[in-house]
Amino acid sequence: MTEEEGQVMLEKVRETIKLITLEADFSELYNYKDYLGYDFSPFRKKAILRVQAKASIGFDLEKVTLEVLPEKGQIIVRDMPKAEILSLEHDLDYYDLQEGVFNSFSERDLSDLNQNAKKFIRTKAEESDLLERGNDRLGDLYRTLDFMVKGAGWELVISPGAKISPPLN
Repeated sequence: MTEEEGQVMLEKVRETIKLITLEADFSELYNYKDYLGYDFSPFRKKAILRVQAKASIGFDLEKVTLEVLPEKGQIIVRDMPKAEILSLEHDLDYYDLQEGVFNSFSERDLSDLNQNAKKFIRTKAEESDLLERGNDRLGDLYRTLDFMVKGAGWELVISPGAKISPPLN
């Protein structure tokens, strides 16, 4: 007989305004080997993990600096943040887990493997062109904002001093 039990508790709720403009899927085989002095079976532990991850790239709109001029019917974008990795979700499968007689995996080791695999995926995402491609989508964001602002009878103005300011075209 098998029994399972769990309790889920909501810890914290944060209000955010984020816009995801790209999602990228990653798949990785992560190899780990550790040995005590000599690399042969009784002293070695090793693992092969498959990591599947999804990175969401976009803009944290809470970092946008806006100025509202009701008398002119304008909303001015003063500062726009660069694209960033907004979230990184990952699933981990252990393909091969081998322990030596004198060197075995602790719970801490397995937790560290999980964290290291996630860091590796994050590094690969940051080294890729995803953030640049996210920034390239900023024009789409400006066009969407412009459409919404015009729908309310206002004008969207992109300040020349904004960090990222592609034309609305």
